[in-house]
Amino acid sequence: MLMAGSSARESHEPGQAGNRAAISVPLSVPEGCLVGVGGLPAVGDEVVEGGCTTFLLFRLGRMRTILLVAPAFLLAACPSKPAPPPSYAHTGGPEQAAETLLPLPKYVEMPGPGFVHVNGKSAEKLMPETMSGGVALVDIDGDGKLDLLFTNGRPVNREAQADDPPPVVAYRNLGDWRFEDATEKWGFKALPKRHAMGVYAAHAVSMTGPPDLFVTAFDGALFLKWKDGKYQDATGEAGLTPPTWKDKNGNDRPAWSTAAAWFDADGDGKLDLLVGHYVQWTREGDLEFTLDGKTKIYATPEHYTGIAPKLYRQKADGTFEDATKALGFDNAKSKTLGITLGDLKGDGRFAVAVANDTEPNNLYIWNGTTYKDEGTEHGIGFDEQGKPRAGMGLDLVEETPGSFTLAIGNFSRESTALFRGVEKVAIDKAPVAQIAQATRSSLTFGLAFLDADRDGRLDLVIANGHIEPTVSTVQKEITYEERPQLFRARAGGTFEDVGEKCGLSKAVVARGLALGDLDGDGFVDMVVAVNGGAPLLLRCVPPEGAGKALRLELKGKAPNPDAIGARVTVKVGDRVQSQSRRTAGSYLSQHEGVLTFGLGAAAKADAVTLRWPSGKTQELGAVDAGTRVVNEP
Repeated sequence: MLMAGSSARESHEPGQAGNRAAISVPLSVPEGCLVGVGGLPAVGDEVVEGGCTTFLLFRLGRMRTILLVAPAFLLAACPSKPAPPPSYAHTGGPEQAAETLLPLPKYVEMPGPGFVHVNGKSAEKLMPETMSGGVALVDIDGDGKLDLLFTNGRPVNREAQADDPPPVVAYRNLGDWRFEDATEKWGFKALPKRHAMGVYAAHAVSMTGPPDLFVTAFDGALFLKWKDGKYQDATGEAGLTPPTWKDKNGNDRPAWSTAAAWFDADGDGKLDLLVGHYVQWTREGDLEFTLDGKTKIYATPEHYTGIAPKLYRQKADGTFEDATKALGFDNAKSKTLGITLGDLKGDGRFAVAVANDTEPNNLYIWNGTTYKDEGTEHGIGFDEQGKPRAGMGLDLVEETPGSFTLAIGNFSRESTALFRGVEKVAIDKAPVAQIAQATRSSLTFGLAFLDADRDGRLDLVIANGHIEPTVSTVQKEITYEERPQLFRARAGGTFEDVGEKCGLSKAVVARGLALGDLDGDGFVDMVVAVNGGAPLLLRCVPPEGAGKALRLELKGKAPNPDAIGARVTVKVGDRVQSQSRRTAGSYLSQHEGVLTFGLGAAAKADAVTLRWPSGKTQELGAVDAGTRVVNEP
């Protein structure tokens, strides 16, 4: 018989639960019985049976931790048969029409650059250890090739030390899948030590040369500027010193930052910075949870207080000021792990979608004077039962003209969400789209839309990996290491899991996911950041008869040379595609800035229209397939 329990160590941190005893309670009830505690619902699929003895179980948050407690009273109900599992059959939506499918690429693992992520793993199983691992694909040296930036951790059970690893490890792309370590050369080794989370690049303050970098971290974010041939810490002088909160001893603690996004929030043409934060956690206030009544597992965020995001508005002198309240982002219920952007209204003002971990997701929309959270009104805040899920990475795209789709990676047994119609009132179409069942056992962190087969429809790739190494001892269908999944878009709005067909078969503890053309062949490769391990570098090998694509690299003018916020519309036959130049999305990661449009069998796009952040419109007419640089007129 399996015994499981949960306990919480004494804690007086704000918003944390106090000490709670966990004891096993054997009940003599018939086999198949569902058991509830007081007013708590029974959880049939978690019942542990052994003859006529059933242990009292209920779920604790996203880990579905099995908790055995001494309740005030017990309720037991014994149906004639156990309830059937939920059905995810295709029961609605448009009929799948006959279609001609283009051949799929293969994703081949290439030799890595030698990086192995440091997560600071300890016997204490401290929460920040299992959450880190980001990657950004950025051309640092301006040679036209994407370089690799990986975030790195350190032990969080002590103060930072001089010999801790650097918060960012950099590899210069030499071509032909060769990389050289540029960490010291580019200044990252001399930076303050951090347990870093994500890295986000933009020419926000620096108009030329290497982009500015914002590095989120458990123990205080960093803003990095290129000076004297290397990156240097400019956090304080830029006005981006992390916010703090007070622990139980009255000490100031830097906010645990996670996702971030560069965009023009106030409409003045300059890039501002939105920073998402997670929870108020300290080693001293760490809570203990267990699956088997003996072994500690990594904690989940339900019993920790969340931290509001910060919106930093860029001033005329290139420094930043806190405009969180003024621009409507002061939301104390946030436990943010993902941020993405989308031009929902087509007016050049980004809406901001935020994935929260066990709190309602947010959708901040500009109302003419400020941003307002309309996540609940637009249907993305909760699951179909009215409960918040454990959101991680996310992406927001214009799947069909004027209709936006938001995908959010969630915890295992919650399934990836696919909210269609976000511009109105969205509905989670993951079950109908045949994604829900395929992702039910996955714990998804990195997530992104891409056109893998170049047919003009957006496919979905997700990077999976659990937070708890021992999860399979209790939840048999769930593993710690999980393979990535690639869902190919089909006619009728459904998806097909083709990941293994395409070579995505290696199971890892994935966190970040970034997309970009690393070898200059015009096909989009993948990099998966692995918690406590070496990353996966996955080369896209095109098949014979591969579809064609148009790739556009936009060059804007100061104060926004990256053209963040520009919108491109491409027409091929009767198919219209639109994308915006963004910096946010996925989990703790940043994709290349080039926009890729699948053309199918067409040799060219019939018409290409650009709307630049300045509001200027540019018509390019017909454009041949391939990669093209477009300069703002």
